[in-house]
Amino acid sequence: MSLKAYLTAAVASIAFTPLAANAMVVLDLGGVGVPSGQEGQATGQVYVDLPAGAISDPFNADFSQTGVFGIVDTIRPFNPLGAFTFVSGATELTYSLDITSFTAPVVNGNLLTTEIEATVTYYVDTTTSFSELNPSTGTDGDIWLTATLAGVETIELNLTNGQISATDLEFDVTGGLFAENFDQNFFGGNDFVTFSFQTFGQSDPGSVSLFNGATNTRFFAIPEPSTVGLLGLGLVGLGMVSRRRKS
Repeated sequence: MSLKAYLTAAVASIAFTPLAANAMVVLDLGGVGVPSGQEGQATGQVYVDLPAGAISDPFNADFSQTGVFGIVDTIRPFNPLGAFTFVSGATELTYSLDITSFTAPVVNGNLLTTEIEATVTYYVDTTTSFSELNPSTGTDGDIWLTATLAGVETIELNLTNGQISATDLEFDVTGGLFAENFDQNFFGGNDFVTFSFQTFGQSDPGSVSLFNGATNTRFFAIPEPSTVGLLGLGLVGLGMVSRRRKS
């Protein structure tokens, strides 16, 4: 069944059948299906291109030149985890994390930490052109969502193997085609998503700076007014049927 057909069937079943306790509504946001009314998560691949000297001379490296980009493979409910993939094969959802400023690095043993300010942008594209060897293929679609760090956050760099990680970076929504579909208060304050990533090893044996790994984004999408209306109509219809049966 196509994604469009699945969404149509899902809405129809919600409108005309009783709602189960774990019923889920899926929003079609530019060809990307997102579970709404509950916490969701997007997982995928991340690639980090370290700046020159990041490992050999970290105190003089320009960490604002760090490239963090990737592609989303799966979007699904967070708890309980659902075995759903809401990114269709004909649509790409990619992202790029742009570091706008950073503090002087602090080194403790083989671990370097620096505090950053950054913006993350997600792109939706109807062509499947992403390549980790060409970062521009991660930013060649329409801007799906943009968010800026809610405050200063920390990233860590292992000076022994070049692996880099960040945990639960908290972002505020700032724009994009589907910004209004995300609850900005779910995680407290104005946080709209938490974004984490960790690299595991070199992506390209011929590269000294490009590393691959995994990313995890948590969010809370809100139902569209039309969806809420359908839910209401479904409940009203059920009430009318019930009254008719009683009479």
